[in-house]
Amino acid sequence: INFLESLRWKVLMTSRANPKYLTTITLHELPKDYARNLFQKFYNSETKDTILNNLLSHINYHTLLIELIAKVSEKNKKYNLERIFEILKKQDLKASHLQYKVYKEIEKSKEDKLFKYILSLFDFSNLTENEKRYLFLFALLPSKEYDVNKLFIYFGIKEDEEIDFIENLDDLSIKG
Repeated sequence: INFLESLRWKVLMTSRANPKYLTTITLHELPKDYARNLFQKFYNSETKDTILNNLLSHINYHTLLIELIAKVSEKNKKYNLERIFEILKKQDLKASHLQYKVYKEIEKSKEDKLFKYILSLFDFSNLTENEKRYLFLFALLPSKEYDVNKLFIYFGIKEDEEIDFIENLDDLSIKG
């Protein structure tokens, strides 16, 4: 955080955590018109609105997926968007027809195929076993903010484990 604050840039970080020391802006689902515009920024071929709307709904208007699927669809000259949507519905992002190179934004020299790139965003290899366990437990809860004392109860945290639990939460927040 200190490094980011030292930059003369405006930095947007996304997280379900709500760090007290950062300005928080709540982001909602991308409006449908913006989602269509974002897709069409990277996909130049003509398409039917109903197909595009269904595809965007299928991926829950997820901005990164919109961009990646639009770029992959633009590269794939063999199939139109309707066919790509059918492939997505049947095989999801693992479909071999969609595995074009995707460059990582931070390190442009590094690239992965679409599905491998998406998996790399959820790489847990640098997490401790406790951090992985707590992430699993959080995945079972509805997405909202919780008082830490309630989490002690929900997760069965004993009094002598509370400090370790809070430190693990801090570590997870830092790791994103």
